[in-house]
This record gives sequence, structure tokens and C-alpha cells, in this order.
Amino acid sequence: MTPAKPKKPLKALASVLTQNVEVKHLVDAAVADLSSVNAGLKQALEQAIQQASSPPHVEHALVISETAGGKVQEAADKLAVVNSALEDAVNERHALEIQLAEVTEPEALIKSADSAMYRAKRSRFGFSFAR
Repeated sequence: MTPAKPKKPLKALASVLTQNVEVKHLVDAAVADLSSVNAGLKQALEQAIQQASSPPHVEHALVISETAGGKVQEAADKLAVVNSALEDAVNERHALEIQLAEVTEPEALIKSADSAMYRAKRSRFGFSFAR
């Protein structure tokens, strides 16, 4: 017996998981971009310090950028946890749908067979289904 095809709710849940994974990739890319910006700002700050002309706006920008980078990294970490939970839910739902199909498909086959036998008996004994 082949398992039933996934229902729409499972597809919707899988779609949400896919979207979340895509968002996580975007957040990870933002973390990498912010890290690159921070490296550039640190280098500019070090050069300014060597020249004894540390511009305050560079230091302030670096602090803001590092803070933003930390928040984005925290969001990426939380999103990874959500994605893991969603993936578990998708897998669990898929397993439950297979189990449900294994239980309900035989019942449907029995009902169908019973109905066919009933019709065959009626036609065999001359009963008509025409109205």
C-alpha cells in the first residue's frame, strides 16, 4: 500500500519552513555584511588613531554597527531554532498523515467493497437501481 499524498496543510507548513530558511540566509548575509562594514570601520578608526585624528563619527558608527550586528546575529540564532521546530513539525505531521492514510484507506476500501457487493446482490436478484 502506498502512503497518501500530503495534504494542503502539510504543503503550507513546508512552504513556511522554506520561507523561514530563506529569511535565515538573508539574515546570515546581513551578519556577514555588517561584519565586513565593522572591519572597515575598525581599520579606518585605527588609521585615524595613528594619525592622531580620531573622528568621533567613526567611533560612533562602529559602536552602532557592532550593536546592530549583534542584534542581527541574535535574530539569526532565534530563526534557526524556529526553523528546527518547524522542520520537526513538518516531519511529525507527515508521519501522522501517513499513519492516518494507513488507517482510513482500508476502511474506504471495505466500504467500497461492501457497496459493490450489495449492488451485485441486488442486481443478481433482479432489483433495479433505476428510478
